[in-house]
Amino acid sequence: MPKRQSAAGASSSDRPPSLRESQKAYTRERVIESALKVFAERGFAAATMDDISKTANLNRGTVYLHFTDKAAILRAALSRLQADELELYLAGADAATRDDVQAMFRRATDMWRDHLGPVWRHAHDAASVAPEISEWLDRVFEGQVAKIAKLLTDHGVSAGRARSRAFMLTCMWDAYIYRLGVDPTLANTAAVTALADFFETARTP
Repeated sequence: MPKRQSAAGASSSDRPPSLRESQKAYTRERVIESALKVFAERGFAAATMDDISKTANLNRGTVYLHFTDKAAILRAALSRLQADELELYLAGADAATRDDVQAMFRRATDMWRDHLGPVWRHAHDAASVAPEISEWLDRVFEGQVAKIAKLLTDHGVSAGRARSRAFMLTCMWDAYIYRLGVDPTLANTAAVTALADFFETARTP
């Protein structure tokens, strides 16, 4: 049966999410946020699905309805942040001035410090006790490198995989400095300068 078309020609698949779908998405996010809180407090290895369900104030059945285990929650947490990361790189590719580039990387390092960096740290902790997570992280990193390489190339940047890998590692650098207890303002300033230098060098013919 063909999809029902609206008056504007859009299919029913373009309709806004139903209340049930919105509630499902809200519960999923609630589980992810609760899991990250538990991982930060107890570490990935010690955390349990019971801990996560209690923190989320949900029963275990509801949590398992959305995720098979804590590793699946961690993968979802990292995947949802990577799209935001690529959007920031896109803004940098379109930046016309050095100030524009630095403003983008200022936002990027803030995101790394407060959001993506902590999730990566949980993932690395998980990799030490779960080989499947370690293998998954390798695939995620290389996949992100490939996306960045294509993104930079599409915007006139002469960037092969080696430069894209350096780009990723430089972004991660800020998060690790912050983890070591260096003043986050100084870490952010150093990372912004390093990232902007790298980007401008990469897109120089």
